[in-house]
Amino acid sequence: MIAGAPPRPTRAYLKLREEVLEHLWRRFPSHCIVMTDPQTRRVIDLAAERAYAHGFTASHEVSSWATLMVFFGAYFDDDPLWPWASGTLHATRDLPREAAIQRLFAAMNEAANPVVGATGEQFLQALLWVKAQPYDKIAADSEGSVEEAMVRWLRNGFPSKYASLSTKQLNLWTGQARARAEDFGLYARAGTILYGLLMAFLGFHFWRDPLHAWAGDALQDQSAPDPLAKTARLHRSGIAILRRYLILGQFTKGD
Repeated sequence: MIAGAPPRPTRAYLKLREEVLEHLWRRFPSHCIVMTDPQTRRVIDLAAERAYAHGFTASHEVSSWATLMVFFGAYFDDDPLWPWASGTLHATRDLPREAAIQRLFAAMNEAANPVVGATGEQFLQALLWVKAQPYDKIAADSEGSVEEAMVRWLRNGFPSKYASLSTKQLNLWTGQARARAEDFGLYARAGTILYGLLMAFLGFHFWRDPLHAWAGDALQDQSAPDPLAKTARLHRSGIAILRRYLILGQFTKGD
């Protein structure tokens, strides 16, 4: 069931966007604060676009879709590291949309909760590990191939994510990370490792994800004089954003 793009900027759509915005502020206040209102609305527009493409047009369905985007990246339905999403959407394409969204969340609970934790505790531990890794440590890594290094870093920092991936998925991830890092001029080994970790933590297509606009800005920065400088900026930007989320998480509820 394909419904196409949401009917913007009709009155009905603007009402839906305000309802989804209210949902995000209630459920993810830290994200809304960090992203600011204009960027949050861009996230909602993308959520509506991708939800509508699967026939989810009701406000609560788009809100549910936006929730999944926050948890698993804006393009979670096209992420080979989260195959439960695309598989469930394909299997439920002929079901009523209410039943389909319920099946999607059931699939998430079954497949993703063991990875991130029932309350996100394993993902939080992984983020705290990331925060503790200085850029110099990544830059100094010279053990094995760059693909082996990416796998080792993931296994050490996010073991439940590593354990959830098949050899085929790991090979796809490392190969795509290397290719995409080069596309952005991150030819140094450290750049490939960092890019791969961001793919694993934030989503396969994080570079164009409005939830992580800071990453796209850093990757497209033309002022960095060389690949290592660009990699260092990407690392600084990521750590700065992570610290903001962790600080705000102490004062807001719902994340």
